Amino acid sequence: MNAPTYRFLQSLPTDPHALLSLIEREMEGQLPRPEEAFTTIGDLLRESIAPPKVSAAIYRAAALIPGVTVVGSATDAIGRHGVAVAFTYQGTRTEWIFSRQTLQYLGERDIDLANGATNGMSAITQRAFVDHVGQLPS
Repeated sequence: MNAPTYRFLQSLPTDPHALLSLIEREMEGQLPRPEEAFTTIGDLLRESIAPPKVSAAIYRAAALIPGVTVVGSATDAIGRHGVAVAFTYQGTRTEWIFSRQTLQYLGERDIDLANGATNGMSAITQRAFVDHVGQLPS
């Protein structure tokens, strides 16, 4: 599921249980199952634009992962505030941040729970479909 094409994303199941099962089978033997499933779903959110029904299944599949929580207030790398979906693994909480108004994915951040430090953060400022590799959205 690394670097998926739009055509590949169109082929994914739209049932969240089936999608989570597929992700877990594909990632078997890597990190522990909940962590790997959360990481894989995060990769799909960050690195691709999925068809609407698949996007809905991705969000619902994330909610099925044991240990996933909601953080009421989170801030992305450029200071936008939103709500986050989070998962904690080995003392680090990874948060996917979404706009409260549009529910659009804004970015993510990793927080070291031992000292409260932010270890990494990102912000998505623009996403679009283009006609060819290297083309920038207008």
